[in-house]
Amino acid sequence: MWSGSFAKRAWRALPDELGPARAHLRALAGAGRPAGSAAERDALDYCATILRSHGFSVTEEPFVFSAAVGRWMVPAVAGVMTVALGTTAVLLLAGTVELRMVGVSLLITGLLLAVAGYAGARQGVRRWPTHRVESCNLVATRGNPACWLVAHIDSKSQPIPTLVRAGALVTAGAAWLVTIVGCLSAGIHPAVPLVGMIAGAVASFSTVGNESPGAADNATGVAACLRVAETLPHGASLGIVLMSGEELGLAGARVWVRGRAPGRAINIDTLDESGGWRCMVHGAPSRLWARTVSAGLEGLTPRLSPIIPGLLTDGVALADAGWEAITLSRGHLGTLARIHRPADSVRHLTGGSVEALARALTGFLNRLT
Repeated sequence: MWSGSFAKRAWRALPDELGPARAHLRALAGAGRPAGSAAERDALDYCATILRSHGFSVTEEPFVFSAAVGRWMVPAVAGVMTVALGTTAVLLLAGTVELRMVGVSLLITGLLLAVAGYAGARQGVRRWPTHRVESCNLVATRGNPACWLVAHIDSKSQPIPTLVRAGALVTAGAAWLVTIVGCLSAGIHPAVPLVGMIAGAVASFSTVGNESPGAADNATGVAACLRVAETLPHGASLGIVLMSGEELGLAGARVWVRGRAPGRAINIDTLDESGGWRCMVHGAPSRLWARTVSAGLEGLTPRLSPIIPGLLTDGVALADAGWEAITLSRGHLGTLARIHRPADSVRHLTGGSVEALARALTGFLNRLT
């Protein structure tokens, strides 16, 4: 089940005080966990057993969604950007005002289509008739929760690293906007949309597979939730949701918030062993909550920031539904280069960040309740 004898020897060499987090990571990240798969089912059963043993009422909330949005949205948008920017570069080389305006019209139309596509994807992940997948969210409650811990349990892989994908999308988007402004002011060089075209072509390779064990992203977030459940005093109220389908359009989170009154949530997504702690704020209504959480995490100093460009987390879906939601993470550029790739395995993790965040969250939640 696990990833080879080297990984097993490495685990045995780790210090004993990291044992609980280590055990969770090993149990969760032995193989990829695509939404709706048998591997995800095994991981959910493992988590349910632990949560019930610590006094939580655990229920499964099944749902059906379309994986088409998560699988093809980014490649489709990147493909449109590639074609539009490449066409505009050719039109600019022609050098006439009329053709330059055609390029502007093409880019503005593409921008409007992209905005409409993103808005439609919120509903499409639930309603699109193709690529239907059955999965479920695991919901655990104890008492009357004033705060919910959230983490996604599914995983995916992509042919290109997340760092490259995010950089390519940001580059293509910047080239798109600069080209529009430059065409209108007659001060743009064809090289600008050409660079954007190349970046868009790179991002279009963001197809979805199952070659990543999903250790940092996001067995660490799930393990942190389990460690909080194990260490928080039994009299303290808490809600925990382990979402499925995050990697496919935030499907589980978008389904789960329907019909629920907005509340407060702390989403945990990717805890590497080094790098800066980050508290990503999802919209203006979440700023005060973000300051409260970050100030209450003793021993940690998370940096408040918007979500990293090119990334999506379940916190976005919660905020879209009116929740005060933040996402806690830890990592660096090397983390973004590793996640969604076969290299995202347990051999890179000791469990130290999981334990550190769990301790800090346990203290914060104990004071909150």
